[in-house]
Amino acid sequence: MKHFFSIIIGLAFVSHSCGLKYTQSETREDLAQKRKDVISQYITDSYKDSSVSYIPLLYAQTTLIKPYSYRQLDSLYEVKYNNEKFGKFDKSLEEKIKNQKSIIENSSNKVEYIEHHVYSIQNQSTSFIYYADINFETSDSVKNFTITQAYQFPKDFLSIYKAYITRESIVYPNYAPTENEQKFYDFFESQMNQLPSYKQNDFLKNTLLVLYFARKARSIDTKTILQYLSLYYSELREYNSQTDVFNSINSIWEGDYLIGYEVNFTTPTNTYSYKFSPYFELVSR
Repeated sequence: MKHFFSIIIGLAFVSHSCGLKYTQSETREDLAQKRKDVISQYITDSYKDSSVSYIPLLYAQTTLIKPYSYRQLDSLYEVKYNNEKFGKFDKSLEEKIKNQKSIIENSSNKVEYIEHHVYSIQNQSTSFIYYADINFETSDSVKNFTITQAYQFPKDFLSIYKAYITRESIVYPNYAPTENEQKFYDFFESQMNQLPSYKQNDFLKNTLLVLYFARKARSIDTKTILQYLSLYYSELREYNSQTDVFNSINSIWEGDYLIGYEVNFTTPTNTYSYKFSPYFELVSR
C-alpha cells in the first residue's frame, strides 16, 4: 500500500513539475445541464425589461438529430462491436472507421440537440404557459427557439398544472399517482387532445379547476367534486357540509353513454339547479 501511494505522489510531482494539468472531460449529463442553463438565461434575457418572472416546469427527453455521416459511423461501430464479441478483428473495418471519422471532422453538418421545455411566464395574476423546442448545435449556442403550444390561466393554478403535466398524485402531493388518479388524468387529457386548438385553453382551465378542488377535498370522487364546483359557481365559496344540502346528484345517460350530471342543492341563501358535462364543465344553471 505504501508503494502504491509513493507512485501516486511521484506521478503528481512529475505532472506538477512538467506543468501538466488533467482536465476532466464533460459528461453527457454535464452537457445537458449546460444546455438547460443556456435556455434559462436565454428566456430570462428575453424578459429582462419587464416585471414578469420565468418559472421552469418540465424538460422532456432530449431529441438527438444525427446527420447521415454520424449514423454511418454508428453502423460501423456496431459491426466492430459484434466482431469483438466473437474475438474477430477486421483491418478493413478499422480503415473504414478511420475514413468515416475524417469525413465527419471535415463536414459542416453537426449533431443537433433539441430540448423540449415547458415553462411559465408569470405576472401578478396570470401564468402564461409555453411549450418550446430549442435547437442546439453546440451546448452553449441556441440555433432555433420555437414555441409549439401556449396556454394561460390564473396563477393560483400553476402548482396543480405542474402536478398535471408531471403526473403527481392529486390527493397526496409529491407522490406518484394511484391507478385511479392516472385514469382521472388520462380522462381529461384524452378529451383535450381531441379538441381543436382554439377550445383547448378553456378546457384546460376547467380541468385545472376540477383538479384544484379535488386536491383541496383530497378526493377524486365525482359527487365530492360536483359539490365543490357547485358552490364555487353559485356563491364563490367552498362547500360546507354543515350548511349546504344537496338534494340530488344524478348522472344523465343516453343509452350506454354518460352525457352529464344534474345537481340540485340548497344553501342558507338560495336553491340551485345546475347541469355539468361529463368533464365537469358547467353547462346550464
